[in-house]
Amino acid sequence: MPLAGVVPPAWMDAVVREDGRGRSRVERAAYELCALEALREALGSKEVCVIGADRYRNPDEACPRTSTSGGRRTAAEERRLGHRDSEVI
Repeated sequence: MPLAGVVPPAWMDAVVREDGRGRSRVERAAYELCALEALREALGSKEVCVIGADRYRNPDEACPRTSTSGGRRTAAEERRLGHRDSEVI
């Protein structure tokens, strides 16, 4: 069972415990919480994708925007598109 990359160091004592014989055992509930948290972070950073999930996304969030343009086309975009006047996109 992989611990690296799934269980943060702060959680290691709660996830891995010794049984009565001195063997290391993984606490299932704590490990599952760590695995779900790691999955949530990977989904949020688009490190992992779910097939078909884009059907429910916000299309406004899928479009990259530069913070300097404020929703307006930059001069380079205007030249590329052949527009003279900047318009809100």
